[in-house]
Amino acid sequence: MIANAEPSNPISHHFPAHWQMSTLGECAEKPDYGFTASSSSEPVGPKFLRITDIQNGMVDWNQVPYCDCLPVNEQKVLRNGDIVIARIGATTGKAFIIDECPDAVFASYLIRVRADRAKMDANFLYEYLQTDSYWQHIDKHKDDRLKGGVNIPALVSLPIPIPPLSEQIAIGQSLAVVRRAMAVERNAEQVAKRLKLATMREIFSRGVRNGASIEVAEGPAPESWKLHPFNKVVALQRGFDLPIGKRTPGPVPVKGAVLWRAILALEHNTFCFRFLRK
Repeated sequence: MIANAEPSNPISHHFPAHWQMSTLGECAEKPDYGFTASSSSEPVGPKFLRITDIQNGMVDWNQVPYCDCLPVNEQKVLRNGDIVIARIGATTGKAFIIDECPDAVFASYLIRVRADRAKMDANFLYEYLQTDSYWQHIDKHKDDRLKGGVNIPALVSLPIPIPPLSEQIAIGQSLAVVRRAMAVERNAEQVAKRLKLATMREIFSRGVRNGASIEVAEGPAPESWKLHPFNKVVALQRGFDLPIGKRTPGPVPVKGAVLWRAILALEHNTFCFRFLRK
């Protein structure tokens, strides 16, 4: 049952008066923990989604391993609109919504939340899981016994503002469009980074004129380039040593003596190969 927001509710004043307050437990099906199984690069079963497969709000399903878990437990199968939440580790509380996926199950460090479609729009719920109110709840319920993680009881007690379902859907769809546009931007950025890396490899191997290359200790290098020792093309300077006991408040930050300043002195056809290549 959805209850009206009480004046004493600490977050009710942030929302329109016609919205009501409820909890995640009242607006979603019973959450479920993932399970422990062996992963495989071979197609021995469904895809096996883990915390580490969720990067920058995206999942590259081509890189997700398979789960050696036949026959498949249907309770662990992911569906479009499911939300998985990291329950432990550095990303505790981080949520990811399944917009579309191949046949897949989820691993034990994830909790799956499935909105009750009669009460809650999945996109609206996901967007609420990005708010400060949600993160305050997560931080409050992190449990040292769970290595700073959260569990299902902590999630189902999450207070959630509830607009009418039609309004939820409108809000969720609008923000989903923005979310997908952001995903396209992030993907384009990753493509650009890979393109830059490939271009750098080509230039640092064959030069800007695509000339002949030679093999040196560090790998292929343009034949027309000169290779100099590191200390001949950079100036190194150790950071300033200032003991903590002698530091006082002031306008100049102290970063410590472990930093080095390297000034690259490049001239035409002069290149420090060891410095610019990993």
